Amino acid sequence: GAPAVRVLLEDASVSTRTNAVLSWNLCRQNGARTVALATNGFHLWRSYWVFAAAAEPGERVFAVEGAKRDTVVGLAEAWNSFREVAAVLLYLAKGWIQPFAKTRD
Repeated sequence: GAPAVRVLLEDASVSTRTNAVLSWNLCRQNGARTVALATNGFHLWRSYWVFAAAAEPGERVFAVEGAKRDTVVGLAEAWNSFREVAAVLLYLAKGWIQPFAKTRD
């Protein structure tokens, strides 16, 4: 049969960056070298690059869009988009993501 899927849940973080750092630490403690990242569509791009930046050589991350959360169409969607753009700019400025750099192997 197919191998069992192991799910490790990090629940102490307060930001995407600390989630990536703490999640990779949890994975390393459990011998995992691959992260399957599931999140909302509007958050997926930044999350992927944050997790990729926190990975060590030989570690891999792949992203899967999760179920979209229930939101009021219109203002809530606009707010989410604005928030994500602002967060991407902040993460770029702090050097926490490098989306245009060569991906580590």
